[in-house]
Amino acid sequence: MTLALAPLGCGGSGDQAKARELCHQQLALMCHNTFTCPGVAERQTTYTSEEDCNAKTSPSCDGPTTCLSGKYHLDKDQQCLVEMQAVTCAQVLDGSGFPSVCLEVCTAG
Repeated sequence: MTLALAPLGCGGSGDQAKARELCHQQLALMCHNTFTCPGVAERQTTYTSEEDCNAKTSPSCDGPTTCLSGKYHLDKDQQCLVEMQAVTCAQVLDGSGFPSVCLEVCTAG
């Protein structure tokens, strides 16, 4: 199982610090779910532990945090984290646990 990362935490100039913080929280939650939900860790081959997952994914939040194109929506980014926190292990396991609002963080125009 490969975990897909959406454009989490992409932020405009005034929102970059908050965007980085949200990105770190979202990725930490993804790593936590990967290694605490029964049957999930066994299906992925990228990370060896929750700590390894955090170490490998966290730096992606520290680079440029602007949307590659379009507009950043801080409210959607925050809502993405809230909805990610409500995802159940069953949703993580069956692949339905990625909130659609996370895809609305960066929008065209």
